[in-house]
Amino acid sequence: MEPIDIERLAEEFDASDQSAYILRSEPGTPTDAAPTVIIPVAFPKPLLDEIRRLADRRRVGVDRLLREWAEAGLRRA
Repeated sequence: MEPIDIERLAEEFDASDQSAYILRSEPGTPTDAAPTVIIPVAFPKPLLDEIRRLADRRRVGVDRLLREWAEAGLRRA
């Protein structure tokens, strides 16, 4: 995959008329998934650093890793 030249892409997008695409657009399909709620959570920096390293090794985001752990913990509870 070629790297994206974000500046060129932005210039092309800014100079093009997108109204036809907008007018043809349709609402997205609702899903059965529960809505996601964002909450602030505080971690000691060394702990968060470890979580980030593990998430990187697994090639997932920190939020996904924490969510998986929370779901696994609830299943065991």
